[in-house]
Formats: sequence, structure tokens, C-alpha cells
Amino acid sequence: MSVLRQGGNSIDASVAAALCLGVVSPASSGIGGGAFTVVKIAGGKAFAYDSRETAPLRATENMYGSNPDLKKKGVLSAGVPGELAGLFTAWKQHGKLPWKQLVTPAEKLAEGGFRISKYLYMQLNATRADVLADKGLSELFVSNGQLKKLGTIIHNRKLAFTLKQIAENGPKAFYNGTER
Repeated sequence: MSVLRQGGNSIDASVAAALCLGVVSPASSGIGGGAFTVVKIAGGKAFAYDSRETAPLRATENMYGSNPDLKKKGVLSAGVPGELAGLFTAWKQHGKLPWKQLVTPAEKLAEGGFRISKYLYMQLNATRADVLADKGLSELFVSNGQLKKLGTIIHNRKLAFTLKQIAENGPKAFYNGTER
């Protein structure tokens, strides 16, 4: 609603909402994943954006060999995230407000903190072993060897830093990095 009150349109609001959702529900959405976006313009013209992950440049048809578990976990399971590129493309073609204005709310949410919701708590518990085994996820969602409790405030400062770079430099900061 805030984006609409600032003079943005539904595309602007969708971009800002998707980025915020990626902060508070990272298993459901986020810049590390993919998405589909459908836009219908007043008057009936529709656009669809396929922003799913893509295979890395060096991926091959037989890269898993005879081990199908390699596609489930580890370096060979990763794809190139497409959500951010798709949101940016939809915004470029149909948005009104400045890109930075749409990314900043998610950055502030990640920096300032958000509470673990019932849904996020359920997701964390459903993937407990994976969360406990992952250094990055553990830094955020584990305390003293246990998952943090429902309602605990989480500050994701690394994501906030990344979102700040994206706000200032666009998606190229995410896909290509920035010079320090």
C-alpha cells in the first residue's frame, strides 16, 4: 500500500512486495530463486515473464553422472537465480517509481529485523536438519544448537547489504558483483 500511496503502480507494488517477501519468507521467495510474473495492462494486453533459475554456463547434460543425489544438494544443484532479473525487467517495462525506492523497504526490513512468523517457523522445522547443517542459515536461525523460537527477531545484515547494492546499482550488482 505504501508504494501505491507514493504514486507507484501495481508493478511497483509487486516488485517491492516480492523483495520484502524474500526477506521474511526466504524458503518461499527471494533473490536467490526464480519466479513467474504475469502483468495485465488496463485495456487487456498481457505480458508473462519467466524468471526461473537457469543452468550455469558450464552445466552439461551428463554432469551428475550416475549420482542423482548431486542435483539435490551441493554446488552442482545450484542454478542461476532469475527472480531479480525478472522483477527488474517487469519494472523497467511497466514501473513508474525509481528502482531504489522499491528495493529500499526490503533492505530496511532485513537490516532492522523481522519476527519469525508461524509460516517461517514451520518451514524451518520442516527442514531442520538442513538448517542446522548450513553455516549461513544457522547464523540467522539457530541459537545454542536449537532453531530460534517463533516470534524471535531476525536481522539479516548480509542480505541488507546485498539489497543496498541492488538498490544503488541494479541487478548487475547481484549477478556481476561490485568493486570494493
